[in-house]
Amino acid sequence: MRHFYRRGFRFTWVVLLSTFLVACAGTPASDGFDTPTVELLSIKPLPSRGMEARFEITLRVVNPNSGALKIEGLYYELAVQGKDIVDGTSNQTVTIDAYSEGLIILEARAGMFGAFGLLRELMKNPPDSGFSYELKTKISLSGYPIPIRIKKVGVFGRGLTTGK
Repeated sequence: MRHFYRRGFRFTWVVLLSTFLVACAGTPASDGFDTPTVELLSIKPLPSRGMEARFEITLRVVNPNSGALKIEGLYYELAVQGKDIVDGTSNQTVTIDAYSEGLIILEARAGMFGAFGLLRELMKNPPDSGFSYELKTKISLSGYPIPIRIKKVGVFGRGLTTGK
């Protein structure tokens, strides 16, 4: 009886390990895939709705791979001067051709409390050389079960359009 349980345990381990290896074989990192670059290109204010400030955020996605990227959706978070300002999702399908780049335009909403907190911080300690930002994106690609996470850190005022 003990032999039976040991054999069942080994069989379960073999099945789990095989499943894991097959799943990993389909991830971008395992097939010579290079992680795309995501850059914050512009932020433009839109008319607000109620207590929400709205912005149009444009991202540039650079595909360094020999195959097209079919983006099925993404989640993003934007922090300015260390303060979380906006986050959101998009389910628009965008295809970035091989060795190419494309733009993704998102409508972002920021609660007024987060915007007021940033404004108060900037009034107390105005930056001398632009505003620092951190952009985090999680991109879901067609054909890959695991999303790609990309983080970009930069400074407003150095090639970034803040809109007027």
